[in-house]
Amino acid sequence: MAKELKAEKIKRQQKTTEQYGNQRLKIKAERDYASLAMLPRDASVVSPQNRGWISGRPPGQRRRYGRVRVLFRKLTCQGVLSVIRNLLPERTMQQNCMNCVLEQWNQYEEAVKRRAVQNRRITELQKLIGEVPVAQPSDRQFIDTRSQKAEAESRRMAMNCELMVIERNIKLFHTTLSSLDKPVCPISDQLVCSTDKTDVREEVSAALQNNHLLRSSLKERIESQNTIIQECIAEEQNYVSQKAAYEQYRSWITELDIYNNNLTVIPPEPIV
Repeated sequence: MAKELKAEKIKRQQKTTEQYGNQRLKIKAERDYASLAMLPRDASVVSPQNRGWISGRPPGQRRRYGRVRVLFRKLTCQGVLSVIRNLLPERTMQQNCMNCVLEQWNQYEEAVKRRAVQNRRITELQKLIGEVPVAQPSDRQFIDTRSQKAEAESRRMAMNCELMVIERNIKLFHTTLSSLDKPVCPISDQLVCSTDKTDVREEVSAALQNNHLLRSSLKERIESQNTIIQECIAEEQNYVSQKAAYEQYRSWITELDIYNNNLTVIPPEPIV
């Protein structure tokens, strides 16, 4: 009902405009505003408001097709309007082409970014590999070093045991010499001993001197074994560090080969 009333109102406005339009323009040109105010309000050519033929809505009016924007879009998508029906395939094709170009651009930019990252990493790896040429350490030498260390530790243990025996002997000889100076029997303190102890003292003194010489020699030999063990430990540490450096070097080589064999292929730049 409301649409019909609006349509009737528009017809009355158009009729009034046709009747008083020329007269209004003439009065307005003469600047006779008193006579202009006496004319009907709908006498102006801009007074009638365009509305849709079907919906009667005033906003979004399409004059060429006589439809408002909402209804025009709906009918166009449904393919009802014969004027627009032939343009739909072309518009759809253009939109598809634009979407395809955008997708190609995104793929191209992403490939360029990935290739730039790969090139930077390849440059870094080449610089690292060129600065640190690492040779593979000898595993056989490491095994020999460990064996030499074990043998030296075994010899040092035996020498320490022998040194403990010699220290006990020296202590015993010192005790024996000090007891020979007493006028009593070294076995029983209650008996007085008048035997000549010169030969015994000489034998004990000679044995004590011999044990002192053996102790000095053993200490030198133990020190030499300690030196050998420290050298073996240093060689083991050097081997471990060289092995770690070589493993890192090999990992860089492997990573560089992977990058070189799997470089991102950059597609041709899309043409817009």
